[in-house]
Amino acid sequence: MLFVMSGCSAIKTAVAMMQSTDNFSLHSEGNGFIFQEIEFSSLANEAEKYLDESIAVVEREQYKKFVKPIKVYAASTLDDVKKYCGYRLVLGCVINEKVFLSPRILTQPTGTLSRLLTHELSHLHIDQQLSMFEWGSI
Repeated sequence: MLFVMSGCSAIKTAVAMMQSTDNFSLHSEGNGFIFQEIEFSSLANEAEKYLDESIAVVEREQYKKFVKPIKVYAASTLDDVKKYCGYRLVLGCVINEKVFLSPRILTQPTGTLSRLLTHELSHLHIDQQLSMFEWGSI
């Protein structure tokens, strides 16, 4: 996580980092874990379809395997996205080595979820490979 940002952004990120994910339940597991906030999550179902391929793309393009388990959280509301990402209208984010996905993704053009999941996993992959101090030198 890169902390070179405006004061407001740093505060929003710090607050997001302190949020518990205890209200999520396991949706599925395989090469990574997908968690959902509600009993049935169409976002979690859709993310599950793309997770293995997204992991494979990131590991291939970034020349290393993920070093820790992958955890993807399907938020159920935009308020929850704001709670976990610091901002309401983002489609996804990585905080505390957890990928959060917004339900807004389901209203986007076909293919957006696959691309976004791969994009966020690439951030997660880098987070797992570098320390906070190494991030600062990028």
